[in-house]
Amino acid sequence: MHVVENKEVMEILGQMDIDEELMMLTGDKIRLGMFTTPKMRETDIAELDLSVRSFNCLRRSGKNTIGDIIAIVRQEGGDDNLGKIRNCGTESQDEIMQKLFVWDYRHLTEWWQKAFLQEIRKRNPAVFELREKN
Repeated sequence: MHVVENKEVMEILGQMDIDEELMMLTGDKIRLGMFTTPKMRETDIAELDLSVRSFNCLRRSGKNTIGDIIAIVRQEGGDDNLGKIRNCGTESQDEIMQKLFVWDYRHLTEWWQKAFLQEIRKRNPAVFELREKN
């Protein structure tokens, strides 16, 4: 993930004591994950409520479902693979990943939300070491 500007992402990360100050110390680099079911992966990208530019670049490239986006970012290169899609610049990549993260989190049960946050902790040990030092 690149620059986090989405309020909903910050609210979710705030549950783990990750705030804007800590984000600045880490250079806005927080590795996020995705917990999705097969049914969630079949969901149309319209559910992400993307900007017109982001939505159109995905549609034009044949990426019509959440699962299509996940398939791209799970390949080697991660979310940077979105940049290979025509007209999908850095801002669009950030928006897509942040909206996908929020959408995914909001569609999990409370138990899975807790597991999801624990997984983020495991993926970002350096971030939490910084939190303890500050």
